[in-house]
Amino acid sequence: MKRKLTTRLLGALLALVLLGGLLPFAAPTASAARPDPVRALGTTYEVWFYLDAADPEPLYGLDVEEGALVPKPEDPGREHMDFGGWYLDRACTQPYDFSAPVCANLILYGKWTYVNPFTDIKPKHYFYNAVLWAYYHDPQITSGTTDTAFCPNETCTRAQVVTFLWNALGKPDSSVPACPFTDVKPGAYYFQAVLWALSEGVTSGVSDTRFGVKESCTRAQTVTLLWNALGKPEPETANNPFTDVKPKHYFYKAVLWAVENGVTSGVDDTHFGPNQTCTRGQIVMFLYNALAGEAVRSS
Repeated sequence: MKRKLTTRLLGALLALVLLGGLLPFAAPTASAARPDPVRALGTTYEVWFYLDAADPEPLYGLDVEEGALVPKPEDPGREHMDFGGWYLDRACTQPYDFSAPVCANLILYGKWTYVNPFTDIKPKHYFYNAVLWAYYHDPQITSGTTDTAFCPNETCTRAQVVTFLWNALGKPDSSVPACPFTDVKPGAYYFQAVLWALSEGVTSGVSDTRFGVKESCTRAQTVTLLWNALGKPEPETANNPFTDVKPKHYFYKAVLWAVENGVTSGVDDTHFGPNQTCTRGQIVMFLYNALAGEAVRSS
């Protein structure tokens, strides 16, 4: 009798295993690994929502039956940013169609753009993202020249460039006990930035007693300041396409590093334009490419 009961019990258990579709599937959790986008789980699919492509963990996940529609969530919010919808790719170029029936596992990414306070900064401008990044950076790298104008084509001075860089790196402390420059006064917006740049070897003055706060900053000077501040990383190659950049120049390695890491390119295929002055738009673009892009991660 006992043997019959045991046999019947094992048979029942085996039937349940074989009929795995009758067993409930646990809902995904935020800490679970990302699913294979093309692996189906029976007649249901996994859908994961990431707040943006940089988030390591999903906002949430759910199961959707084959042929059903993914419920469209309410738009999330972020300070100083506009939500642009849900996308199938990390670059946010393929918007997801919530009216399309589900036929595969999905990973959806949120797209975000900064609120733009400036009338002279447009999405078509190459420095658009860089300007808004600098404006909303904590601490703020730079504001506009007015509440509604950034003036991207205005020339930047040495004082402005050093201050932009100091802000971008989090306003680090200085180890210089006193300022040697007669044109750098306590209370000036650039005072602490100049002391920091001097103490860290980012730059020196135009003379022993003058920093040259109002002098314009060239392309060569700007990439050299940035290169110095990031620890003078060695370029990976000696490939130099520019006829106006020579090994004897103080900015030689800085330019090679900057071009190699996408911080900036030349003014044309064979000229860097080291003596051309830098504008506000160009300088925040340099900073954005280096500090918010690949240059820092590869240096």
